[in-house]
Amino acid sequence: MSQVSLGGVSYEVYSTEAEVKSYLAAAVHGTAWAAGDGTTKKRAHISAARMMDRAGLRDPATGAAITSASATVPQAVKDAEAELALVLLSDATGAVQNSLGSGSNVKSESKTERVEGAITVSSDTTYFVRTLGAAGRFPKIVQELLGPYLGGNVDLATALGPTFTGLDEIDPLFVPERDYGFTREGLP
Repeated sequence: MSQVSLGGVSYEVYSTEAEVKSYLAAAVHGTAWAAGDGTTKKRAHISAARMMDRAGLRDPATGAAITSASATVPQAVKDAEAELALVLLSDATGAVQNSLGSGSNVKSESKTERVEGAITVSSDTTYFVRTLGAAGRFPKIVQELLGPYLGGNVDLATALGPTFTGLDEIDPLFVPERDYGFTREGLP
């Protein structure tokens, strides 16, 4: 667990100030970080951690939550925090923090057509879950780094360990015979 102090208050973050500085010093686009003032950089660092905490990061192997209070943080998550802090440093309007994205959530769509008034093709639209825009909730580079840690990317067999043998162990209300019309003989 790392912390940044600002105005006499300590805030939990994913990486130390030195780690952020070192990461961005090696980035061709990191010169804005070096030019920023100390207080603004701390605010950007803290804001990045807060945004990432709200994203519900999870370890893809175990399903365990990863937060700024975690004892162990993957390097990709630390790098993402540095990248996000850099973006926030340059974002005086708060557009990144307040963005909901504008990407489409349409998976497939068909239109209604009439051919000489006799044939009608019905309209059907299938949606993915709500999208967060082309770059996602985070800027593209941050989204790429956090991708494996954003919720829903959990390998259940790994997360549940060697005792996992079927869906009925995850959901005790699951009854194959009732829910899907087949018997347990065909199940592993």
